[in-house]
Amino acid sequence: MESRSGSERPSERVEKVVVSQSKFRNVRLLRNTKYVVKGNVTGKRYVFERAGAIVPVASDDVDELLSKMAAGSCCGGDPSPKKLFDIVGE
Repeated sequence: MESRSGSERPSERVEKVVVSQSKFRNVRLLRNTKYVVKGNVTGKRYVFERAGAIVPVASDDVDELLSKMAAGSCCGGDPSPKKLFDIVGE
């Protein structure tokens, strides 16, 4: 049986509601580096070990990762930013 404090009424109880049941999408790292990022929405930590690494990412965090850009080349190459990630299999 659930116990309640004397001041709490049944109508005042708060229930946790899960809004999103995240599905995962495969995200690939495009740069030759190890990259660790924490999803802003889920708080989950994603580790990409090297270029081409594919990691399942919660759908709620995908847009944030896809918006990340790497700085352009420093040594006479193309100075425009490059995307860090893409989606695999879509």
